[in-house]
Amino acid sequence: MKRLFSIISAVCLGLMIYACDGEGGSEPLSWDECAVSYSLLEYFPEYDGDIENAYYVDDNEGETLMFCDYNVNRNNVEAFKDRLRSSGFIEEPSTGSTAYWYNNTGTYKLKVVIDDFETFVIIELTILP
Repeated sequence: MKRLFSIISAVCLGLMIYACDGEGGSEPLSWDECAVSYSLLEYFPEYDGDIENAYYVDDNEGETLMFCDYNVNRNNVEAFKDRLRSSGFIEEPSTGSTAYWYNNTGTYKLKVVIDDFETFVIIELTILP
């Protein structure tokens, strides 16, 4: 089951990279606008940048929202990382452009993945079962 989830995640990430690497899908949303559609955002600190090409999955592996921010402002990414730390998220040591953050609230296990590329960022927010 974990292998299947890894394969699905890799395919979704590939689609997100493809979508984010272009000039854009739909109009960008703010965190507040996105929270109207995706209640899982209440468990994560706010991201100040644009939310574009949001992709939502709710299955037996967890509830996940992935989104892009084109032409990312580095200050937004650093502010988001600071909010993660302040909210009790712990960064797992990693190499490359991907960072993993975890928080076990006692009620929920939360995971954040930040894929940071030169001109855009992909953020994946997950509530694990």
